[in-house]
Amino acid sequence: ECKSLTKITYADGITNIANTLFYNCDGLTTITIPETVTTIGEKTFYSCSSLAEVTMYKNVEKINGSAFDKCTALTDVYYTGSEEDWKAMIVRSSNDPLLNANIHYNYVPKTTTTFGDVDCDGKVDILDIIVLNRNLLGSGELTAQGRVNADVNRNNKPDADDSLNILKFLVKLTDKLPVA
Repeated sequence: ECKSLTKITYADGITNIANTLFYNCDGLTTITIPETVTTIGEKTFYSCSSLAEVTMYKNVEKINGSAFDKCTALTDVYYTGSEEDWKAMIVRSSNDPLLNANIHYNYVPKTTTTFGDVDCDGKVDILDIIVLNRNLLGSGELTAQGRVNADVNRNNKPDADDSLNILKFLVKLTDKLPVA
């Protein structure tokens, strides 16, 4: 049992949350499942009786059996996808607390924007330009936060001008991002 664990926020990069990982963590009240997760294992949050709030990205494709079973306090799920996306997700049996919670569709998580940090690693460097350019050429995806961070010219879409402005920032031709 883990009574002192109250909140979980995963780092990006994981795709699966293991079976029974937080089984019976009755002190857990909130969890943010990262954007990269596609599968939640069996009984992952089973009997987390204080879990009241879950934030989940639309990339979750499958929630295995009893993942949220016996989560009696679960009232709110903040989901970044649409109601249609939610209905397309595979949710195995015994997840009634999740399914009966108030689902907030099209939720936009509160985040800190670091303009220029396209790969969301906490710093602005040449890798951000590479990641952005790969995306612009169609050979790489950006996370939702990466798209926000990339839009340094604030025209609501990452583009080649953003890449150039990040480069100008790195070589000290401009002293701040975003650009005016």
